[in-house]
Amino acid sequence: ISEIQATDIVVRFQLAGDDPREQAALLRAIVQHGFEVKEFSCERRSLEDVFLQITTGAVQ
Repeated sequence: ISEIQATDIVVRFQLAGDDPREQAALLRAIVQHGFEVKEFSCERRSLEDVFLQITTGAVQ
C-alpha cells in the first residue's frame, strides 16, 4: 500500500499490482477490522500517468 490520503470520512490509497486475490484479502481485512466500506474500486492508470507520477510527482 502506498500514497495514503485520509479525510474525516474517506481513505484513499494505492495498492500496486492487479491480483484480484490481493484485492479481496485487503477488502476482507478492512471489513474484519470494523471499518465500513461504501466503495471499493480499482483504477487503472495509463503509462503516461505513471511516467508523470515518477518524473514530476503529479498526475494530471
